[in-house]
Amino acid sequence: MSQFLIADDHPLFREALKGALSAKFEGLEVFESSDFDSTLQVLSEQEDLDILLLDLHMPGNGDLYGLIRIREDYPSLPIAVVSGSEDVNIVSKVMGYGVYS
Repeated sequence: MSQFLIADDHPLFREALKGALSAKFEGLEVFESSDFDSTLQVLSEQEDLDILLLDLHMPGNGDLYGLIRIREDYPSLPIAVVSGSEDVNIVSKVMGYGVYS
């Protein structure tokens, strides 16, 4: 069984992403958070997450602050940034932290 955390402040986006992922991963367990503090809460409670799907622009994230903090606190957790931004500078910085974009 796979366990994913979707961290995004838009409930419709989280629901759509959850539906798409559930169709591809049998027995998927999805956790959700809507801001940086709730993301940290879920991360502290769920030790067996397979991946974090992270929105850089959700409340409390402070652009890259949230990503940097999570990377420092959970260095082995795979992270994929989910964003509508195509800014090459942001993509480059994100990838520099070992994150998929």
